[in-house]
Amino acid sequence: MTGNKPAGGKRAVVIHGHFYQPPRENPWLDAIDRQESAAPYHDWNERIYDQCYRPNAFSRILDPQGMIVDIYNNYRSLSFNFGPTLFRWLETYHPRLAEKIVQADRESYNVFKKHGNALAQVYNHLIMPLSSRRDQLTQIRWAKTFFQSRFNRPPEGLWLAETALNMETVQCCIEEGIRFVVLSPNQAEAIRPLDGAKDWTSVVSGSIDTRRPYRIVARDESHKPTGGHLDVFFFDEGLSRAVSFENILTDAKLLADRIRGGFDEKASDNQIVTIATDGETFGHHKPFGDMCLAYFFSRLAPGLDLTPVNFGYYLELNPPRWEVGLKNAFGEGTGWSCMYGVGRWVRDCGCSTGGLKGWNQTWRTPLRKALQDLQKQVDAVFEKSVSPLGADPWALRDGAIKVFEAEPAAWRKFLLEHGCRADITDEQARLLRRLCEAQKYMLFSFTSCGWFFA
Repeated sequence: MTGNKPAGGKRAVVIHGHFYQPPRENPWLDAIDRQESAAPYHDWNERIYDQCYRPNAFSRILDPQGMIVDIYNNYRSLSFNFGPTLFRWLETYHPRLAEKIVQADRESYNVFKKHGNALAQVYNHLIMPLSSRRDQLTQIRWAKTFFQSRFNRPPEGLWLAETALNMETVQCCIEEGIRFVVLSPNQAEAIRPLDGAKDWTSVVSGSIDTRRPYRIVARDESHKPTGGHLDVFFFDEGLSRAVSFENILTDAKLLADRIRGGFDEKASDNQIVTIATDGETFGHHKPFGDMCLAYFFSRLAPGLDLTPVNFGYYLELNPPRWEVGLKNAFGEGTGWSCMYGVGRWVRDCGCSTGGLKGWNQTWRTPLRKALQDLQKQVDAVFEKSVSPLGADPWALRDGAIKVFEAEPAAWRKFLLEHGCRADITDEQARLLRRLCEAQKYMLFSFTSCGWFFA
């Protein structure tokens, strides 16, 4: 950025890829069984790795004759999050790619004034507003621990599974030092200037201006501020949907034109156009979508006065001047893929993804209730077993993410560091390990993907 160009760029662009796969591993073996539907690959992780995750780190740029003239790492220009369950798999089976992703974040951190491209993600992609406050805090703490251990810095932003949140989720994010999240415009209810100069304006129809950041002020049910705030970027829904479901990734010039069309040419303020979609769109759902991104980032954006940035950098230079209120903030909250709030993860709300004739989703409610009842029993046994041994059960659970795969000696050392008595026996140490694993898989049972489909 040189000359008289405004700080942050007059026309900034963030393209965010939510890279995520559910934990497919057999819990007894911690390995993915062969999945015939992914043939000729061993499993779907391998198939999508070959079609998407790897190509985005080594994307080809072609000349008019179809010859390769450059290789571009899209992760250097994308805003992205990798679900911990997916990234852990990449580290195991494709460590070179995992390092390329970390390196891309490091480079962006240096370019964008100590703001990296990577965001954290709630650990195993459960729907936060449907979870207890304690479980939400564990999800964020596990996410932070995992992120710090891989990217060597604390996360600024957090990707919420299905962008689902309510005010309790907002407060948990604030408590854990999360600076911003990304939401759908349909999750906003009303806006007003932060200086209070105007009354609230309704945006329930999705009419919120997504070209600027907003601030969620933590409030109680009487709407009194409770302290702290969480900033938010709303993605351009029409443009994001076009990237996901139309064919604009077949031509980088078409993508650039659609992005340019997202700006208000008459505005004098800095603006940001935000695209958010599943990262798998770029190469898996949309073959060669990675090449479209690479050409846009490296060849087109600079000449069109479009500045690809990341959220943290833009937020530092353009802090919010507007407050936003959320739909159903003190109820179940909302998410980006359910028009009924978060119904598709808890009841037969009307959302479905096909299936045989006559199928419905009435199974969701009794299954969730059964798992919630099971969780109460697991939690009771956990507390009853851990407390007499000197440790805080829930602090132990929060910390266990660091050492779930540790050898017995390291596990025992971890227990002692978390307050367990020095005379704890090997059998008791093994019991605590099993109980912490039970907590992990209890949370895994609420992973959103298990409730999403028909």
